[in-house]
Amino acid sequence: MPRGDIKMSYYLQYGTAIMDRTFDRRVESTRLEGQAKLKGWRMDFSREGGQPNLVEDAASHVWGLLFLIEEQKLSELDKAEQGGTRHKLELQFEGEPEAAYVYTYPSTTDKPGAEFLKNFREAYRQASLPQKQID
Repeated sequence: MPRGDIKMSYYLQYGTAIMDRTFDRRVESTRLEGQAKLKGWRMDFSREGGQPNLVEDAASHVWGLLFLIEEQKLSELDKAEQGGTRHKLELQFEGEPEAAYVYTYPSTTDKPGAEFLKNFREAYRQASLPQKQID
């Protein structure tokens, strides 16, 4: 998606990334566009430390925050998403299909703590994202 001479892409933020209020300062040239829905995936807590991760599941979907990012900044995003694997997937934004980058992580058996889940639910509430995908 070009913006002038600058090529832009979408990035779907989900999970603990939504709790990170410094994202736009750590990865410059990003802009929040709104909420988006990724079909065919579900969020579970299988990442190291019991953090959220995406797992393929044809019957599920995940809501997250959609950002525009300059394609030349994707390497910075890779650093911010330490240990994650970047995927380009199709999602729904404002009822239309769009391609966006998402990150998945190696699965572990770690489980989230009660305090983490409390803070996580609050971050999703503040972002007006569905709580159902957390439970």
